[in-house]
Amino acid sequence: MKKIVTAFSKLPIRWKLALGSALLLFLLITVYNSAQYLVINQWANNRERNILQGKSAIIQSYFSEKEEDIGTEDLENSEAFLEKVNEPGQMIRIIRKDGKSILTVMKDILPERFTPQFVQASQMLEVRQGEDHLLIARTPLITPRFTGTIEIVRNIEALDQLLHFILTVMAAGGIAAILLSILGGMAISNRLLTPIKDLTNTMKKVEEKGLHQRVQVYQTKDEFSALAMMFNAMMDKLERSFRQQKQFVEDASHELRTPIAIVEGHLSLLMRWGKDDPKVLQESLAASLQETKRLKHLVQDLLVVSQAEAPLAVLETEKIEPVPIIKQAVQNMVLIHAEFDFSLDIATLEGIKIAITANHLEQILLILLDNAVKYSTTDKRIEILGYLEGQYTYIAIKDYGSGIPESELPNIFDRFYRVDKARSRKQGGSGLGLAIAKRLVQKYQGVIEVQSEVGVGTTFSIKLPKE
Repeated sequence: MKKIVTAFSKLPIRWKLALGSALLLFLLITVYNSAQYLVINQWANNRERNILQGKSAIIQSYFSEKEEDIGTEDLENSEAFLEKVNEPGQMIRIIRKDGKSILTVMKDILPERFTPQFVQASQMLEVRQGEDHLLIARTPLITPRFTGTIEIVRNIEALDQLLHFILTVMAAGGIAAILLSILGGMAISNRLLTPIKDLTNTMKKVEEKGLHQRVQVYQTKDEFSALAMMFNAMMDKLERSFRQQKQFVEDASHELRTPIAIVEGHLSLLMRWGKDDPKVLQESLAASLQETKRLKHLVQDLLVVSQAEAPLAVLETEKIEPVPIIKQAVQNMVLIHAEFDFSLDIATLEGIKIAITANHLEQILLILLDNAVKYSTTDKRIEILGYLEGQYTYIAIKDYGSGIPESELPNIFDRFYRVDKARSRKQGGSGLGLAIAKRLVQKYQGVIEVQSEVGVGTTFSIKLPKE
């Protein structure tokens, strides 16, 4: 048994499904057919017994209802009546008290095969003689002038043949059903396992050819199609992640290479001859210090991006009122950029609470405000709006600067991406601010949106759920 279980466990899934369904169907058919056969067999045998009991009752009633007293002679003259009662494959005889038969009628049964027997109580017997299956009913017959037995012998071999035929049909039907279930199970398992095979083949292709391979999605809207779509979505995300990681390494290398090259150049200059020239020494040290600060800010921004991409459980979540944080962030920007006109319209948010830490909200606001300042050239107005829509709180920062081309909008939240690369580097930007802001907002189940028109201005909107 253990070897069979071990062998079965090593079979392919399609064979397991086919054989498992066939075994289950075999058990169900066996139990059902067995129960059905037993019921039919019991019903048929009871029917034959009831027939014999009925005939015995008819004969007893016939003799008991006669007005004259019935004796042996009268019984011997009752052959015509018994002939009417008798059937093919059946024998009826009247037996005296001494066991001698005084009247016998028969059809297809030889009386000498059975010994007459007198009984004082009704009995029902099943007897097999060779190929014959016989049912014998003996019932006492008592009148004032006669005491004896009514014996009826009935051959029920035809019933056995019918039951045997029924059993054969059941067995044949069961075998056919099992064979069909195996074939059907294999067909169904092949159909069901096709998406799994496709998924396996696609995973092999991914290993051989790269992350761009995708599995075919069957429009069946079942668990397998859901699995295929989930796999493709996972591969899309994985491919995008690898692409972003590659881009991140390339961009980070590029961003780090420039300040390092500048510092290296100035140090080489000092090593050659600049250390003896106070003016060159001062300029080189100042430039090196500036680039070192730039490196420091770049590393800090990379650290913030890493923290922003951490799971939400790592972040400290609290419920705060956004209005004081917005005012503080704007006040800080006013101190740095006094030439700008910052206007606030956030009265709608008074008393509202949102689930985010104060530090992260302030950091997001400062990134967006700083971005608005950098790209506002002539019109130095910046508006901060706060409003509610449904279950969400909106904080919008609007500037009237140069705007962002529509083709650039899908990329502005990517790390190290700059719309105007030359001017951004000149202004000291690392290209990480909007990426940091987006990831922080997403960690609190929020969304950051942007609307922009070249030459008109840009509006960034922070959408966060209310408490």
